[in-house]
Amino acid sequence: MLVDALHALALSGNSVVLAAIDPFALQSPLADPTALLAGLDRAGSLRLLKLLLTTGASLFGNGEIGEFSELSDQLIKRLGQHVTLAARIPVGRRAWILSWHLPVGVELPPLDAVTLLANGRSQRVAEITMAEEVIDGRRLLHLLVARPLPKDAEIVTVGQTLLCLGMAGDVTPRPLAGWLAKRTAEVRDKALAFVERLAEAQADVAILKRELECPPASEPTTKMLHLSQSSAGLLYMIGVDDPRELLHAVRLDLQSALVDIPCDRLEWHSSHGAVLAGLVAGVPRCAGSATIAPLYLSGRVGAGTSLNDPLTNALLPDVFRGLPLDVAAVPLARCLPAMMAARPVWRHRLTKFGQRLRPPRIAVLVAAGSAPEYLHTVVASVVAEAGGRAVEIVIHHCDGPTTRATRDIAEVLSAVHRISLRIISVAPEALPSECLRVSLDGGHRFHGIMGSHFA
Repeated sequence: MLVDALHALALSGNSVVLAAIDPFALQSPLADPTALLAGLDRAGSLRLLKLLLTTGASLFGNGEIGEFSELSDQLIKRLGQHVTLAARIPVGRRAWILSWHLPVGVELPPLDAVTLLANGRSQRVAEITMAEEVIDGRRLLHLLVARPLPKDAEIVTVGQTLLCLGMAGDVTPRPLAGWLAKRTAEVRDKALAFVERLAEAQADVAILKRELECPPASEPTTKMLHLSQSSAGLLYMIGVDDPRELLHAVRLDLQSALVDIPCDRLEWHSSHGAVLAGLVAGVPRCAGSATIAPLYLSGRVGAGTSLNDPLTNALLPDVFRGLPLDVAAVPLARCLPAMMAARPVWRHRLTKFGQRLRPPRIAVLVAAGSAPEYLHTVVASVVAEAGGRAVEIVIHHCDGPTTRATRDIAEVLSAVHRISLRIISVAPEALPSECLRVSLDGGHRFHGIMGSHFA
């Protein structure tokens, strides 16, 4: 039978105490733990500290050093060589590669007894891989740790010397690929073996491994095909070539905002292959140049490409014609009202041919076609109708290279059919629908509207 009395634990049988444990016997008889340091040289002090951080932590349980915590702190501050963290490289979500610049002349203790010290608690760090290298005269120590560690902790190694590797400080995590490119072959091999071992059980590290193994010829590329902005949002089309499916998104840096466009809905373009196309609402207006960059599944952001004059005013850009109709219609329909509202009132020029005694009650509006015989056919068919000579014909078109030819045709038609015609020449930047609106603003009652634009 187990009996708990006065915090003592006893083992008894037939009312006879066979064995007993008194926890008070584990308490130190020393009133002042620092008395243990009396007469100890540096080597003895290091052996005592190693005992407290390893055996002592096991003895008191849960990593607690008990009343010897203050003594351990004193020894670490007095004997330790403190080194600040130089680099932090994530390997997936949990593992890390941590790097330090070792001071000149420091002897590296054996790393078979590495202790993590944080908030008065010590903990042995198992499954740790060490790599050391010298680059440009600087000695570097890298620890490959398979689990997350507190940023305010210290890694303590005790041997002939005491090395305290700090993990605090504002050190921005660095991508693994760029870090590996600067390492010696020995360190690079150890790091890749570390990644391969973790990739067997961790999906995020397996993704990182695929990225590291990708040859340069198969690396993903992105290309901006269209980018415009209106009050409706940001209209975009981006070409994506990602043969190994390494990308999570494409990042647009607009200076005023970062926009990540996921790569999970690629569409097929007849000329550019796989593309991302759509409209992003609620994006602050870009005040300057923009940058496009690939965003990998591992979280790494690839090299960015600057876009010169990226935000255009193109309305219904031609590049969208290469998409399936149902794909292109959705973003274009969403941005069309806002873009039309921002369009200017186009300048136009009116030219009259023929004389009329009284204003016409009816006019026929005709869009000038590309073929010269088109206007001849239309005017002849109107004049042939009953009362056709009383109708005024209004021809409209976008000003440009065909303006002179259109005016010559109108002058001939007016003379041959003895009718009055008007030509409305609208600015070349205007859309066909805007040409129509300018023509309708004349206040006439139009009997018909003719032309391929309005079919």
